[in-house]
Amino acid sequence: MEFYESGLTFFRALEGVRKGLTRFAGPSRVALLFARSKSDQLRVCDYYGLLNDHKPAIKKLFVDNPSWRDNAEDTSKWPPFNYAQVFVNPGLHDLIALGQRSKSLFYQLWMTELHPGLCNPGPIERWLQQAAWLLSHDLSVGPAGTYSEASKNALEGYAPQAVLHHINSTLNNFLKRETKMQASLIVDSILGISTSVEEGKMPEGTICFLERDQLDQVSFAARFTDEDAPQLRSHKHVGKALAAVADSGYFLIGDCKLIHGIGQGALPDYALIAKFRRKHGDLSLGSKKVCAFSQGRLLAYAQYPVLHELDSAFSLVGIAPEEQGIVRNVLKFIVDEAVKEKHGCTIVLDCGDNIAVSGQSLATPIDLRVQQNLSLACQMSRADGALVIRNQVYLSAFACILHGSRSLGEDLSRGARFNSAVRFVENNKKTMIIVVSEDGMATVLANGLRATPIIDYVPPTWATGNAPTLDAWLKEAPRA
Repeated sequence: MEFYESGLTFFRALEGVRKGLTRFAGPSRVALLFARSKSDQLRVCDYYGLLNDHKPAIKKLFVDNPSWRDNAEDTSKWPPFNYAQVFVNPGLHDLIALGQRSKSLFYQLWMTELHPGLCNPGPIERWLQQAAWLLSHDLSVGPAGTYSEASKNALEGYAPQAVLHHINSTLNNFLKRETKMQASLIVDSILGISTSVEEGKMPEGTICFLERDQLDQVSFAARFTDEDAPQLRSHKHVGKALAAVADSGYFLIGDCKLIHGIGQGALPDYALIAKFRRKHGDLSLGSKKVCAFSQGRLLAYAQYPVLHELDSAFSLVGIAPEEQGIVRNVLKFIVDEAVKEKHGCTIVLDCGDNIAVSGQSLATPIDLRVQQNLSLACQMSRADGALVIRNQVYLSAFACILHGSRSLGEDLSRGARFNSAVRFVENNKKTMIIVVSEDGMATVLANGLRATPIIDYVPPTWATGNAPTLDAWLKEAPRA
């Protein structure tokens, strides 16, 4: 069968997923391998170069080993709408991948990057599964493009459904039955509670959600009467109840309608747990994180810093591999304490220039490999100004002012702490700076650059054309 589609249907589906994932997980790329029928060649939709570094693996999987085609049933005789066969990542590392076979598409494999620090790949896998289903549907009905714009919009806003799909399917598999939890009501309330303010404070504390007939499987420290129990939809009432368990070992216990009391002790693996940390929080099933949330939005990353950018930053400023472990531990400890105590801070790592700074210099630098000294550094980070660390682990000054001329890297949406760090690091190439904001986000700057630059993927002009065959794609140079 000739590839006769305009490419617009495929482009719209890919763009819908890419834009949605970018809002959920940060700048993301998406690619697709597909064959319309068993006799067709595989074609490649890779508008942003996601697969450029994976060409050897793709050749091994699909050219050297034709089992993806030879061992599969001919789907042309399958029902058009009500049947599809889903399969998991065939072996592509550092990618999240999910595929499907259906009557309208014999083979399709959706892929996106596996970002470091991701809470859980499950919701993104469900996102790719929905994309495969909608693309199969769009190619089954009407002329090309008839439904593809609606599918693009649905995929762009699929984050809540992707999280719910992951929660429900995980619970169903664990319980060996269909869950009765009604996670959609719970997640909607969690997002509502995350935006509520009680006595000038954002919510803080933990809520454990269970099915109503599972409530007796947790230990209650105090149980509310049904008449006075806070209704889950009353976000401010739940926020008041959360204040009773903030900064304690206790938690609220609820179902999809009510908060039934205050609990203590261990929680079962099938409990849905929301931890509120004022401006952000995370959602877990038992001990396994599902996603994060912040002021009404679901996010793929925990909002407290993971600092997975440190490795690239260490390379930029020339810290030797054998020294990176202890430096990482020191920096992470200070950052984690700042996040825990909810104050911003700036840490400057001077990697060779012995830069003069205005601030409180120490007569004898403090060795931060000593735990007592590291705790003292955390206290010093509360002072207005930056910590300065030299020789990798020695604190030499605190409460320092970072000077620098205006920089093109400034971000006017960020505060003075961030922009002064940008100016300073651009004028001092042998420095690395970590900026922690009061809401718990961290940015790493090194060698005059952001270790994690802002990326805005723009569709190439040729994206809506016919997709190249796999053989042609393997031979061609990467497209700009």
